Formats: sequence, C-alpha cells, structure tokens
Amino acid sequence: MNVYDDAHQLANSLKGSNQYQDYKKLEKRVKENPQNKTMIEDFRKRQIEIQGLQMMGQEVEESKMKELQNLHNTLMQNPLIAEFIHAEYKLTQMMGDIYKILGDALELDIDGL
Repeated sequence: MNVYDDAHQLANSLKGSNQYQDYKKLEKRVKENPQNKTMIEDFRKRQIEIQGLQMMGQEVEESKMKELQNLHNTLMQNPLIAEFIHAEYKLTQMMGDIYKILGDALELDIDGL
C-alpha cells in the first residue's frame, strides 16, 4: 500500500469519527438559517484579519479586538451556533493532534518553523 492510499484511508476514518459527524450535522443545521451563516462568516472574516495582522507582527487595535469579542459573545448566546463552534473546535483539535502525531513520527520540528 502506498502513502497516498494510507492518506485516503485516514480521511475515510476521519469522516467516520464522531467529531466529524457531529460537525457536519451541526453545520447543516446552522446553514439552514441565513442569518446564522452570515454571522459566523463575519466572525471568521474578522478573526482571520486579526490573526493575519498578529502573524505579521502588527499591533491590533483594541477596538477591533473588542468588536471580535463582542461578536463572539453574541454568537455564543445562540445555542445552535455555540454547539456548532464547539463541534468545530473538537474536530480541529483532533486534526491538530493527528498532524502532531505525523510530525513527531517524522521527527519534524514543526513548532520551530
């Protein structure tokens, strides 16, 4: 078996995981309401913008951070969105753990990059 076959097998295993199944179920429910979808997209857009500035070593205005925090608080007051964000976190945590396992097995200094 070659490494790409193994990768496809891993992808299929991930698709069968509870974390992925929960995420997809909640994603579908969230997208049924256009307002929920728009609010999440706006939050992600602002989050990526701030993370980009931070990665470039630029200081982020306090007002932008406050806006992002307020939007996050608003999102978390919606039980469906809060559950979706939690499921998304669990899925990305699992994927991060797998990436770390691969990096450790290959003795890659990923943290040092």
